[in-house]
Amino acid sequence: MVIYMAIRDYEQANTNISFPQAGSSDVDRSAIVIGAKAGRPSIHNWEGLRWSLMLNNPEYLAWFDDFLGDTVNATWQTNLSTGATAAINAQTPGVVRLTTDTDDNDFATLALGLNFTVSKGWTFFEARVASVTAITLRAIEVGLSDALSETAGLAFSNHSAAGVVDVADNAAIFGYDTDASMTAWAVNTVNAGTPAATALTAAPGTTFQKLGIAVNSDGDAYFFVDGTLVATHLLAVATTAILTPWISLVSLSGATKSIDIDYVAVAGTR
Repeated sequence: MVIYMAIRDYEQANTNISFPQAGSSDVDRSAIVIGAKAGRPSIHNWEGLRWSLMLNNPEYLAWFDDFLGDTVNATWQTNLSTGATAAINAQTPGVVRLTTDTDDNDFATLALGLNFTVSKGWTFFEARVASVTAITLRAIEVGLSDALSETAGLAFSNHSAAGVVDVADNAAIFGYDTDASMTAWAVNTVNAGTPAATALTAAPGTTFQKLGIAVNSDGDAYFFVDGTLVATHLLAVATTAILTPWISLVSLSGATKSIDIDYVAVAGTR
């Protein structure tokens, strides 16, 4: 098994360290690896190394939840409209299901805690998410934000590339919003009140997608869908921001909406 350098040291070493190519026999599981072109992070389809440098490693702040068991881990913080729920759903693999009530603009949110400081170094986030039944008449956010709750359950009140409107002070998320006539994901970022958005071609769906975000100490954010880099926002968030994993669902009609979250992983420099 190839042993990789610690992520915090990549800036000093990435010009003279070579990495095995995707699919190399030296590795056997997916991993986030530093050392790609221009020092940018790259997620390779290597089964077996994901998060191995960070999880259960005291050098890093790290959290992984596969949502196994009967109840959601009490470390998670939820913000739920009346009648909305965040609960383990009985299926394989284990998932947590966010479900709104039947009123328009009902929401359900999931946040972990404000623990990941941008200026300290790389922060990595990944979640595997699927809508239940359909993707219509809803808003979804998946990523990193600087608040544990928002009044209307959203870090952005409009997620479209043409009309993005921020609510959070600092955030980097995948956003989807049918009220803005969106049919695919966008990436939304805000740096101390200055928002930006990029439209994507990948759409949310009823099959699971891996949504990944890497933020460096300058606040640059790199966005990945199923391991492929799909967008880059330079100075996406303020270097002083302290971030939490953030997942939100809002119903945009008088009917219940649900999304399933298979796992959430987040890691950063201590």
